[in-house]
Amino acid sequence: MGLAKAKIYSKENSRDLKEIQLRTKLESEINNFSNLNRQISTYQQNVINLETLLQGEMRRFEIGESSLFLVNAREVSVFNSILTLNELISKEK
Repeated sequence: MGLAKAKIYSKENSRDLKEIQLRTKLESEINNFSNLNRQISTYQQNVINLETLLQGEMRRFEIGESSLFLVNAREVSVFNSILTLNELISKEK
């Protein structure tokens, strides 16, 4: 009789452990998804801000207060930020 109870107890413990592992994995995935969405939101705002800076630099260039080098540097920043944003969006799917 003792051996049967021990086996039952062992199976119950195994089941409880598996439940805890699954719950932990689910919470981890929910946190990852939430973090990814926050990163995407941040990068979307970053792209908007960098595009605004680019437009300002282009205006400064048009009136002679900037150089083509600075305009190109702003364009590279916008381009790199868009690439990063696209990579984050692709991870979401």
